[in-house]
Amino acid sequence: MYSFTLTDKFLSKEEQYIFEDQLNFYGLDNEVWEVYASLFKSTVKYTQPLLLRVFQDSELYGAIIITKCSRYGKALFSNRFLSGLVNLFGMPYFQWIKFGCCMDMMSNPGFVKDP
Repeated sequence: MYSFTLTDKFLSKEEQYIFEDQLNFYGLDNEVWEVYASLFKSTVKYTQPLLLRVFQDSELYGAIIITKCSRYGKALFSNRFLSGLVNLFGMPYFQWIKFGCCMDMMSNPGFVKDP
């Protein structure tokens, strides 16, 4: 059975060790964790990185970085009234970037125990 938690805390050193096989699978070393950890240190107003932890039978099995945005009206509308209306409601928007042009650091920011 799977369960999930969503927090603003990045993986601990112990949790990072669980995903060592995936790093090896992709030819990465442990320095990649600093890249992702820096994302959690650079939170800006209205945009927040979150970590979705996936547990299989109470054991950490996966981790996915998700971004929560709460003022994104300008991204939808160039009209100030419409963008302000969207921002007024403050409804959060969550995104997971599976891949993206010129966004290698954020592309597919997820890890699984068994690659």
